[in-house]
Amino acid sequence: MSLPRFAVRKPVTTGMLVITVIVMGAISANLISLDMFPSFERPRLQITVPYPDASPAEVERRIVRPLEESMGTVRRLETIRSTASQNNARVELEFQPGTNMDLAALEVRERIEQVRRDLPPDVQRVNMRRFSSDEQPVLRAAISWDGDPARLSELVERRIEPALLQVPGVAQVDFSGLEEREVSIELDQDRMRAQGITIAMISQALARGNQDYSVGEMELAGTRFQVRAEGQLSSIEEIENLPLNVAGVRLADVASVVYDFPERDFFFRMNGVNARQAEIYKESDANIVEVAQAVKATLADLATRPGLEGLTFRTWQDQSEGILDALFLLAQAGALGGAMAVVMLFFFLRRITPTLIVAAAIPVSLIFSVTIMYLAGESLNIITLSGLMLAVGMLIDNAVVVVENIFRHREEGWDPEEAAIDGANEVGLAIFSGTLTTIIVFAPLFFLPPNQMGTQFRAFGTSISFTMIASLGIAFTLVPLLAVRLLRGRMPEPGTMMTFLNRNYRGLLDRILDHRYATASFALALFVAGGWVLMELPRELMPEEDNRFIRMGISTPRGTSVEERSEIFQQAEQILLERAEEFEITNVNTFSSQMFSSIFMTLKPFSEGGVMSTAEVSEAIQQALPVIPGVEWRQRRGFGRMSGVQVRLIGESTQELGRLSEAVELLLSQSVDGITDVDNSLESGNEEVRVRVDRRAAEREGLTSQEVAQAVSGALRGTVAARFRAGEREVDVLLQLRDEDRVSISQLGNLSVGTVDGRSVPLGTVADIQVVGGPQSIQRENRLTAVTVSGEIASTANREEVIRQVQEVMADFPMPPGYRWDLGRGFSEEQEQFGDMVLAGGLALILIYLILAALFESLILPLIIYFSIFFAVPGLGLIFLLTGSTFSILSFLGILITVGIVVNNSIVMIDLVNQLRGRGMDRRAALLTGCTARLRPILMTSLTTIFGLVPMAFMATEGMGQMFAPIGQAVIGGLTTSTILTLALTPTLYAWFDDMGAWLTSVRQRALAIAQVGRSPSGSPLPEGAVVARREGA
Repeated sequence: MSLPRFAVRKPVTTGMLVITVIVMGAISANLISLDMFPSFERPRLQITVPYPDASPAEVERRIVRPLEESMGTVRRLETIRSTASQNNARVELEFQPGTNMDLAALEVRERIEQVRRDLPPDVQRVNMRRFSSDEQPVLRAAISWDGDPARLSELVERRIEPALLQVPGVAQVDFSGLEEREVSIELDQDRMRAQGITIAMISQALARGNQDYSVGEMELAGTRFQVRAEGQLSSIEEIENLPLNVAGVRLADVASVVYDFPERDFFFRMNGVNARQAEIYKESDANIVEVAQAVKATLADLATRPGLEGLTFRTWQDQSEGILDALFLLAQAGALGGAMAVVMLFFFLRRITPTLIVAAAIPVSLIFSVTIMYLAGESLNIITLSGLMLAVGMLIDNAVVVVENIFRHREEGWDPEEAAIDGANEVGLAIFSGTLTTIIVFAPLFFLPPNQMGTQFRAFGTSISFTMIASLGIAFTLVPLLAVRLLRGRMPEPGTMMTFLNRNYRGLLDRILDHRYATASFALALFVAGGWVLMELPRELMPEEDNRFIRMGISTPRGTSVEERSEIFQQAEQILLERAEEFEITNVNTFSSQMFSSIFMTLKPFSEGGVMSTAEVSEAIQQALPVIPGVEWRQRRGFGRMSGVQVRLIGESTQELGRLSEAVELLLSQSVDGITDVDNSLESGNEEVRVRVDRRAAEREGLTSQEVAQAVSGALRGTVAARFRAGEREVDVLLQLRDEDRVSISQLGNLSVGTVDGRSVPLGTVADIQVVGGPQSIQRENRLTAVTVSGEIASTANREEVIRQVQEVMADFPMPPGYRWDLGRGFSEEQEQFGDMVLAGGLALILIYLILAALFESLILPLIIYFSIFFAVPGLGLIFLLTGSTFSILSFLGILITVGIVVNNSIVMIDLVNQLRGRGMDRRAALLTGCTARLRPILMTSLTTIFGLVPMAFMATEGMGQMFAPIGQAVIGGLTTSTILTLALTPTLYAWFDDMGAWLTSVRQRALAIAQVGRSPSGSPLPEGAVVARREGA
């Protein structure tokens, strides 16, 4: 029993099944996880090593290189990428796809333990973490407090953090910018030299004098007690009176002991007010929207509690808002697209009842698809929601074809029940084939690498596939049942418009069949023109999206202090806040540290009154920013397209790469048109003092290079010599030179270095001290150093042309042996991902043919249907040209979806033509009758899909909705021309292939005759109907 017959004959069962689907859908919609993006994991481990007050060169030599050597032989390791920056080392290990990351992490941890002895002794910890896309903060909030900083740290630790951790779904809360007091021992070199005291002697005295010891046990009145001698320092006075030598010199004699906040080397402000930042992370299975809303409610409650007066919280980044915006966009697009589709249905059917039957398929199919997604373990996120938004325009196609065929049978006078059953069964193969070809184009996406793009595209395809499966089930069950129950009475006669279209289309088709070559030539010219436009489109990995925020990096001259950076930022903040209404700015967040400085600006959404595009605001801000010598303002608008070009130089020596990078920088500036702001990654570092040990002089004093280096490190970087208990907290005791002894080279040269025999010698006698400029960071890949020369591409320049010029000038650039260049990781990943998509497109075309051949049991019919794919090319070229879109990964995905959709019209048309020929009708009559009969459903499905996608393609103004617009545009453009050309050219191709099949049959018959009788056969007329010969058993 077929599904339509079952649904019609078992109405109560069918109704209960539909109600069950709706109830399960409502439950699933409440339980399904909401995320910003699909979660994915890369086979990647990251090792970070904090090393305070160290230059990038020192971090590279003492930490990065030993780690690289140790990790180089880890099994299944593919790439090692390292970054040595000021105060920190980062080594990233990327493994081959499919690697067991648990075993890899275990092996890497073992290697870390082995290499620890080769790292500097003052390295306190080595961190390792696995990459996971879920490890992104759900919410970021700024905390403002005008009181005592120490009091804020106490409030955070005792009241704020515990309250946030009690929120259901919160896994972790990180705070930055909090200040804690520490004990700082500021050493006076002059007094140390006069007393014969060295830093090593002070460190040893602090270690000896700050210990508790367990000295044994004693028995008292039959009870045994542990005896413990307490010697820990408990007050600043005890630290000051700590003896340093047998002569009675105390610490206060050679140093000042201060219990205060350390000097800040960073700042964070929100809208010009000093603030601290809180980052909230969710549990892996928690709902982002629920967690974010609960956290914001908790923050609002905290601000009103007693003892927290003067504490303000302000959220400046919230993932849940993006999700809720996408949900609103989906609902808006679904409602608007569905309304447009319903209007088109009513235009063709001219009755409200069949129109409502088709309209009912939209919500039921969406609810059904959410149920399937929940049971399959998927989440609702920006990607899957965009897929559902796209599917709104396609999911009613099956219902439209079924209802139209039932409606046509009723117009011919059929009984309601038989019209519903036979009408649905008659188009069963056609809509099943169409749905399968739509879904099958996503199958190659599951072979993409499991990176971010592959994961997101699979989620996108999965959501559309589930929706199409749901719509197919609804078309075979609910639609026939509703048609029987609701399509009562006499059907109206075909309208004047439809009668006019049928009559004129039949006449036009009759003439087209008489002028096949002229029609084919015209179509070929359109195909060539559309293909040429597609080939000439500028290419980019991802289209730019208007995310309504701007990130601006600030580059300052070498040696700029934190106070000077703060003043520079204040000038920019003042301009931005005073003109916030003009620039449509809602928040201005500034952050600056020794590593980097940036300003993050949030713009007013278009839905809340925003008018200017982010690009226009960015240009206006750039014009308004102050001109300060040595200061560069570099803006980046959200995420998306690579706005610049890079040349990466790779080799062993950082010095040689520095020389090459300067030459390349000059070459690109002079030889490449359209490139601006050329810079290299070695230019923007801070000045540093280099102490080069004179080995012979050190040996004469009985010192080694390591001992000298440790003395300098302890004096300048400072060492945590002990822990001091202040109340209920333990704070660090930092040992370092006072500021006055660190402000000049001569004072540094007077630093006392202790010898083995107890003497002290000035540092200047055993080392050469110089001030040089150093890089901000040193990049390495596969144990070679990499320096990047980068530049921005002018808004009027073509990115592909700029890249071509760069490749040409670099091809003639002389590189020393062992050194090479490329266009950076971003460019190589872009080319790799384009290659993956081309492969996916090729596999999709092959799979469509295989499916069609299997369903129609023919090798020729699929070729006829196949040509409808090429009918979409003129429309694709035209719409991309009119909208100014680029050829991106998303454009390619839209083309891929179009390929799966456009074949449906040819399938519906040819399926009926074959049925008519199977009933004895001649070919021309079958073509004229069948194609005319399918005119209405083809126009209905095409127009409902096109109008359903209009909101996605042209009405999304910001964020992800705007970025996914090229997908909707591709489907609209391709489906428009494909529909028109399918109606004209598919019958022509059918006739040609039928003639070819008849000729091949004739040739085979003649060959068989020759083989049987041994003579040439006489001429015989070519039989018609070769296309359906196999089906008829001929």
